[in-house]
Amino acid sequence: MAAWRPLVSSATALYRNFRPTNYVSRCRLWTQPSRLSEPAKQVKMIEMPRYPTPTSGGALRAGDYIGTLSFAFSGSCMAALAGMDVFGCNLVGAITALGGGTIRDVLLGSTPVFWMAEVEYLYMSIVAATLGFMIGQPTPSSTGARALDWSDTLGVAVFAIVGARHGLSKGLPMLVCTLCGLMTATFGGMTRDVLCKAPPRILHAHAELYASVALATAMSYTLLTRLAMHPAGTFGLAMMLGLSLRAWALVNDVRLPSAVTVAKAHD
Repeated sequence: MAAWRPLVSSATALYRNFRPTNYVSRCRLWTQPSRLSEPAKQVKMIEMPRYPTPTSGGALRAGDYIGTLSFAFSGSCMAALAGMDVFGCNLVGAITALGGGTIRDVLLGSTPVFWMAEVEYLYMSIVAATLGFMIGQPTPSSTGARALDWSDTLGVAVFAIVGARHGLSKGLPMLVCTLCGLMTATFGGMTRDVLCKAPPRILHAHAELYASVALATAMSYTLLTRLAMHPAGTFGLAMMLGLSLRAWALVNDVRLPSAVTVAKAHD
């Protein structure tokens, strides 16, 4: 029962904060930054240790590592299919894994960017990208392909939460924090697609829901955090939402409608 207390506490606080009398005041959170002058005191957020530990913050760090490895591996495989050499595959793999967070840090003025201060991310990206070049893209129906899909699912949810967390730490409006989560989870992959001369995945409906999952996860984490809920419960609820949405999209091949599909539906 003790493990469920943070989630129960967060759900109770969510009900109290969204009573009808609170709608207008809560909606203002999306556009107004915190009134507190010190960003660190604005909200209670889950603490991320430098390395994984048996805590909620340590689990977030572990998920961040898994997402980094998965993104770098898949990015390298895609670069190999595009005909790039080992250097190109390593570069594209690293950009896939680290590019979104790099863009986020540059826009937020957080320098040096995260992988320069925490160089283990760069090492992990190089190792995973090299393996991707050597092993190659697994066949769609193989166990390796399924494992890559689910590790990628975890990475999308975790990256979205980490990005939103960075925005919250700067005291930015909720909408901007949500976009920080979106760019952290998806902009590295979009850059990979451009470099490999492929249609950017997040802009086309040729694959399952992806950017929408990152957006929903970042939005839920931002909202629950600004409502001053239990940090561990906030993390747990946002992760459950992100993983559930992505799993639903993967299993049922759920995609956003495109102009072509809408036109065909009206014919």
